[in-house]
Amino acid sequence: MLSGSGDLASRLCAQCQHQRVRRIVQAPWLAVLLAISGCASGTVVSGTPSPSLSPSIASSPSPAPPTSFTSPKYGYTVMLPGGWRALEATVAWNGTSKTSSDTPNVDRWLSPTEASGWAYAAPFPSDLTAYSKKTVADTLKFHSSTCPPTPEAQSPIAIDGEPGVLLAYDCGILINVAVAVHHGVGYVFAMRDPSVPAATDPTDAAIFAGLLASVRFPAS
Repeated sequence: MLSGSGDLASRLCAQCQHQRVRRIVQAPWLAVLLAISGCASGTVVSGTPSPSLSPSIASSPSPAPPTSFTSPKYGYTVMLPGGWRALEATVAWNGTSKTSSDTPNVDRWLSPTEASGWAYAAPFPSDLTAYSKKTVADTLKFHSSTCPPTPEAQSPIAIDGEPGVLLAYDCGILINVAVAVHHGVGYVFAMRDPSVPAATDPTDAAIFAGLLASVRFPAS
């Protein structure tokens, strides 16, 4: 071997490394690992990696606020959950005609899901017990083809601080009816959920309880 061959190899190695480093400086966006054989055994020259970019996090939309509805026909006020809307009755209930979730004599409370509610009222000269019996009799009269003759459960409740009765029906779908008598007027508040084939459901019970808790009767 020639005596100067070692020095020549070192100079070539240094020149090679210098040229590769220049390419890294000219293109900093490349992440490069250089392993140069024969140069300072095991030496590695690396480019600076680009900083990682955190993915943008889309902000969740704010939930819709509750809305207050006061019935032009029946005078009560209810606070509807966010996303619900009310359609007022176009005619007043006469106390004897058929009522349902879609008849024109009821206020309708429509949710974003299948569940919905409705309400109506009319003068009633007797007490809560009599009005509860009338409501059961009306249900049998107008809805006997889909609902049983009596509710599966009857429970005492309070509506705006006054006594009421909750009637829970399994009509192939959930039908819950709350009745009360205030200042000589009988009120009915109801909820249906076609997705529930039972008289009771924890989720629907919580929704209906929240609606009833927000009801306010007219002052007089």
